[in-house]
Amino acid sequence: MLYRLLVLLLAGLFLSGCSDSDSVETQEQGASVAVYLADSRDLGEVAALNLKRNDRAELILHLRAADGSPLAEQVLTVRSERGNEVFLNSETTDHEGSVNLFLQALTPGQDTLTILAGEANKSFTLFVSDAGFDPYFGDTGDGSFDPYGPPVGHEEEHAYELPEIEGVLPWNTLAAVEVLEGNQGMPLPKFDDKVARLDGEQVSLQGFMTPLENSERQSHFILTKLPPTCFYCISGGPESVVEVKARRPVAVSMDPIVIEGRLELVREHEMGLFYRLIDATLSR
Repeated sequence: MLYRLLVLLLAGLFLSGCSDSDSVETQEQGASVAVYLADSRDLGEVAALNLKRNDRAELILHLRAADGSPLAEQVLTVRSERGNEVFLNSETTDHEGSVNLFLQALTPGQDTLTILAGEANKSFTLFVSDAGFDPYFGDTGDGSFDPYGPPVGHEEEHAYELPEIEGVLPWNTLAAVEVLEGNQGMPLPKFDDKVARLDGEQVSLQGFMTPLENSERQSHFILTKLPPTCFYCISGGPESVVEVKARRPVAVSMDPIVIEGRLELVREHEMGLFYRLIDATLSR
């Protein structure tokens, strides 16, 4: 329960951060296209997605006039620059000005998806990691999508192990924390003495980047021990997740990175995070 709460809170931060970016604006002053996660429109518009290769996502495209009214019976097309699979459930928008987009990530790397609707064009970024396909990560095995990743009991069996690097703090050190349940079900850390001594120290960490900004370079992002399992999922519990605030923006990468900065132990965080890396720089 604590892990799932953390996932949803981080998803909200990522998606709400995307909604204010300039890149989500259409190229025309009149009609515009908005993109939402299916069944999660309250999270705001989507401007970027993280997917693992072979992951699937369902989006809603909404076409509206300058006055905000829906535009029905309009033809929409979607293009992927890198050949990721896109499929619309209808050639034209319905009476609410909407059409469903089904997306499957096939090509690792950064892709741009462009939506064409007459004079209203819109693009958003898709990041695809080359992590292969594992039915325990993001798929229930019956064709439906599970946003929570591996079921309980399979985490260690399917865990991705990063190689040890000299001078880089191992994740099992940060795992020396007891996770308690705080107010309103939020995870509350009780740090081991060895971990407590690291508070304020300069450390290096390696892991996978989860962007929090709609940009090819990130000043604020999440570093995780495990690769992302879907477009907004965070793999592992709060002891394997670090919030990073970089000194200079870092290029988005689907490969593991090494980042150096001042470690802060966070005892109360609105997203349930335990660790933060301040004034961080990319090491390799």
